[in-house]
Amino acid sequence: MNLRYDTHHDPRGVDGPTVRHEPVRPAPPRPGSRDSSGARPGFGAALRYEWTGLRTLRAPWLLAGAALLLQVLVAVYTMTKDLSAAEAFDQSFALTPKLAALLVAAIGVNVFATDYRNKTITTTLLAVRSRTHVVLAKTALTAAVGAVVSLAAVAITYVLLRPGDLAMVSTVGAGLLLYVVLSALFGLALAGLTRSSAVALSAVLLVPLLLEPMLVLASRLELAALPFAATAQLFQNPDAASWWMPLPLLGITAALSVATTVLLSRRDA
Repeated sequence: MNLRYDTHHDPRGVDGPTVRHEPVRPAPPRPGSRDSSGARPGFGAALRYEWTGLRTLRAPWLLAGAALLLQVLVAVYTMTKDLSAAEAFDQSFALTPKLAALLVAAIGVNVFATDYRNKTITTTLLAVRSRTHVVLAKTALTAAVGAVVSLAAVAITYVLLRPGDLAMVSTVGAGLLLYVVLSALFGLALAGLTRSSAVALSAVLLVPLLLEPMLVLASRLELAALPFAATAQLFQNPDAASWWMPLPLLGITAALSVATTVLLSRRDA
């Protein structure tokens, strides 16, 4: 039996197939088609579609694993110091949440930026059809990833250090969850708004780690007046922090998300 393999001609003049590394996603439905339940694709279908795309990529798993590994290393390091279990637990969340939030925010940025970079945003919109559902699904998925990483980091640190003050552990855990999730959603919204992962990642990196500290030093602003710094007080200084402190960051993130939804619904993919 004779077998023949025909190659496609690459436009650059090289014979052979062109390979692109893109997320694997379900094929878009035909116009007017319905899902297996008999209903038109809604938010649930959009969420499943985005989850399929996210879990087939390697980068999100590596970033989430790096965030957890960083927290484990810091927790192990605090065990070597002459501190009580509660003090070691508190100190292990002094700086690492900001670095972990940056890694998780990179996942959020890529949730939107990957579609634009690989030119799959049109396929996404054909599959989901509702642009509002696209943004909501990406937001829910990013928030879920941030929450899982945050809670896992707190749980691992708790198992390693065994602090007895459960109230303090709960406060730090809730503060960490809010900071990481809001940072990730901030990056996601900026990526959707600007269509640029570089702009979004730069903002997530520079605003909390450089711009806000410079403003504090230059103008002597209170930490409560700065969105990221105020939210970080929930795990850096849980005894003195108030639960209204994340509201500025929450408001900015919500405004950016609404702007992203409106802009996506009015412009071409």
